[in-house]
Amino acid sequence: MQRTEDPIREGYDQVLDWVIDNASIGSDTSVLELGSGTGNLTERIKECDRIACVDISTRMNDLDESKVAHLANREFVISDVLEYVASVQKTFDTIISTYTLHHLTEEEKMSFLEAAVARLTSGGCLAVGDLMTESAKGEAESIAYYRSIRDSDTAEEMEEEFFWYVDTAAGKLSSLGLTVETTRFSRLSWGIKAL
Repeated sequence: MQRTEDPIREGYDQVLDWVIDNASIGSDTSVLELGSGTGNLTERIKECDRIACVDISTRMNDLDESKVAHLANREFVISDVLEYVASVQKTFDTIISTYTLHHLTEEEKMSFLEAAVARLTSGGCLAVGDLMTESAKGEAESIAYYRSIRDSDTAEEMEEEFFWYVDTAAGKLSSLGLTVETTRFSRLSWGIKAL
């Protein structure tokens, strides 16, 4: 595992690489990227048929064009990701996201998963990398751990954000009929792949 001084950032590049490696993106793939930000994940996509990059911020529109110039058929959408997934009428072969959905409450995450699965083409793939713990109990244990090593900044960030619970997300995706794989990258970052 990659080590950094900030536990929140630990494994960041590994998570982005894992999402791309597991998202089954090829030249004929339609992709929905949620929380595209400044393009750190987008630029890792070698090719695709089309991509919709959704972010509530205008940063994606302002980023250096050379970062994504190799993806000719792209659309930038300024929107709340949950609202977009719930309302878009298109379907996608692959839906990807990194370090965005931990801003959603647990209830919103479950709504997101339902909407995302409804937007996947048959046989499609959902690949998400984000701040996660194994469970609610795992989150409480991690907060206690960071307090015990006097890292109150990380403990407070965990209390302020809505980290994913891997067990709950995997259970929801399984109940929607998908096969789920999870991968851990650090104490606080995981990947979830659903087919």
